[in-house]
Amino acid sequence: MNQDLSIGLQPSELSYSELKSIFDHGPSLNMVLKPGAPDFTVLEVSGSFLKILPRKRDEVVGRAFFDVFEENPSDYNSRNRRAIRNTL
Repeated sequence: MNQDLSIGLQPSELSYSELKSIFDHGPSLNMVLKPGAPDFTVLEVSGSFLKILPRKRDEVVGRAFFDVFEENPSDYNSRNRRAIRNTL
């Protein structure tokens, strides 16, 4: 499988399994959310993202985004939750 999209290969020319492999094994931190407040359900998460999360794939996929990233008032990053919710 050729994962180098810079050679002119279009995503539509790749199979689902090839795209999934690129998503799972690429270096980007990606998460696919189902639109719809207030839940924004996590549909998929990249392998790179899972490496930095203290959770396994089955603990993330299918859950509401803000349940995956629970708020901790003493943590500066979790205080950004309101800003993220407003962005979504």
